[in-house]
Formats: sequence, structure tokens, C-alpha cells
Amino acid sequence: MTARCALDLEAEPMAHGAPASSGPGLVESLRSHAAMRLDAGQADSTNADPRRIKSVDRLYALMERQEWQGALDHLDASDLPPGYTAYHRGVALSFMGRHTEALACFGSALETHPNPAPVYSWVGNILTGLGRYAEAIRNYNRALKLDPNDFSTHYGKGIALLFVKEYGSALNCFKKALVNTPDQKSAYFIMGIALESQGKYQEADGYYAEALRVDPEYGNMHLDAGNILQQLEKFNDAVRHYDKMLKTEPDNKLALIGRAETLLNLGDIPRALADTDQAIRMDPKYALAHQYKGLILLKRGDAAAALDCFERALKIEPGDGSLHRNRGTALFKLGNYGRLSNVLTLPWGQMTRKWTAIESTCTS
Repeated sequence: MTARCALDLEAEPMAHGAPASSGPGLVESLRSHAAMRLDAGQADSTNADPRRIKSVDRLYALMERQEWQGALDHLDASDLPPGYTAYHRGVALSFMGRHTEALACFGSALETHPNPAPVYSWVGNILTGLGRYAEAIRNYNRALKLDPNDFSTHYGKGIALLFVKEYGSALNCFKKALVNTPDQKSAYFIMGIALESQGKYQEADGYYAEALRVDPEYGNMHLDAGNILQQLEKFNDAVRHYDKMLKTEPDNKLALIGRAETLLNLGDIPRALADTDQAIRMDPKYALAHQYKGLILLKRGDAAAALDCFERALKIEPGDGSLHRNRGTALFKLGNYGRLSNVLTLPWGQMTRKWTAIESTCTS
């Protein structure tokens, strides 16, 4: 067998974070790769075995329901070809946050998979989700050399380019993605993001309109736009979308919290607090609203009030590691080191969540 290229990695990935979305739904993305089709015509093809076809359909059903452990168990019990098995194990493990194991599976898949393009593409998704954009782009490029027309790979590469602020190159990737798959709302939507990031608001709104044309039920579009633009540190643009979302859905708690976080990054503490207070009035058991109110109060310098918010949230979500860390920060600022020692004795697993960027902003 011809040797495959090794995965293009600089170091072991962090053991948390979710892989970036590759555009269409997971199952549609998997099925879109020619190499994943059971009639691919390769030496280990399963096209003549209805039992294997049924096994793969069962696997896709489990993955579509996000039953990742069930998918792994099914793969263990199946006799699917090694390349298919290793690839799908990698996908399931990546969604479980077990990225080191996932990358090992993808490395194995390169040795036996009929076509390694989807392997490189999914490695790019993981690395993008971990913020390792240069490595992600290199893996996407390898995938595109093997399959230059794949929607998911062009889309994923565009996402990585977007986060390194290469907006023009990202836009070209999304356009290429749409050549063979013209009705993907995700591509139109993210093209709007790329244009808005360059201040091209009228063009951006045109692409947002196209996304809604493809899917008139895409009611959370402005919420999604606000969340992505906030990650891109385009805070004023993010607020614009949260405002639009809340105009149509005044009781959308996620939009209120997203806008609160964005307003905090803009230094508008009074409006940020007003949004968290509104979310709490709507749902007093909404732990995230109490948490963000506490983070905003920390930024304002009111550690005692912030501590009260974190403790209220912990009564709702007692196992949330980020809340325990927030509480520890408030105790430290209050000089209450005796109570802080209780936080430091928590099981390590409770302390290893991926913290949001807002925490570093609030505790600096």
C-alpha cells in the first residue's frame, strides 16, 4: 500500500473544545464525501453487502442523534472496513472532546482509507475548533488537493481564514463552496459575516437575505451572527445583530446574555447589567444569567455582589466548574482565603472547562 502523508500537526492538541462546524449537518457532511459512500468502487467497498449497508445506516442514525458512545460501541461490534471505522471513530471522539484519541484514529485512517481527503478535512475542523488555524488551513489544503470540489472543506477552510482575519480569502472559500452546493444557508450566512467584518454592510445584508431565502425558518440567524462577530471582536456589529434578534424575540435569553457580554467588552457596564437583570427576571433559575451578572460586577469592582451571583448560580448548577472558578476569583479579591481553599480542593475535572474570553476581561 502506498504510504500516506502524516497528519500536519505541530503539537498535541488541548483536550477540550469542540470541532468547528463543517457547514451542512453532520450526517449530510459525512455522506457528501465520495469516499464515505458504500458504492465508492474501492477494493474494500461494501456495495455488495446489504448487511454492511444497514450497519452504516445504523451508525449514521446514532451520530445524527449525537449518541457518540453508542456510535463507538456500534463500530466496535461491526465489521466495516478499517478505513471507514477509523474515520468514524475519529469523528465521534472529536465530538466527545477526546481530540488526542480522535487524531490517532485519523492517523490510522490515512493508512487504510480509500481516499484520505475527508480525514484531512475533519482534522482541519478539530484544529479550527481548538484555535490552531494555521495547522487547520494546511490540512484543509491537503484535502482540497485530493477533492477540490468538496463543500465542507472549502467551508471549513473559510472559517479558519475568517478567524485569522483574512476576510477576502475566506470569502473566496465560501464562494467556491457554493459552486457545487448552491443552496447551503450556512455558506450565505458566513459570507455575510465575512463582508460585515470588512464594513461592507449592504453586501452582507444581501447574503443574510439569501440565507433566509434558502431557509425561511432560520429564526436564530441574528443570534448566530452576534455570537460569531463577538468572537471576531467586532463588538459593535455583534450588538447590531443582538438588537435585531431581540426586536423580534424580546424574551430570547441567549441574545440578552450575548449582548450583555458584548456590551461589557465595549465598556458599557450599566446596559450589560440591565440585560442580565432582564434575563433573570424572565427566568430566576437561569444560571448563566447569574454567572454573567457576577462577571460584570467583578469588572465593576463589586466582588461581594459578584460572589452572591456566583453562589446563586451554583445552587442551580452545583457541578459547573467555571462557576466554582468564578467564585474562587471573587473570594480571592475579597481576601477570603479560608473559603477559597474549599474551591482548590475540588476534583480537577470540575476545573478544566474552557473559559470564555469574558472571564479574563472581568478578572484583570
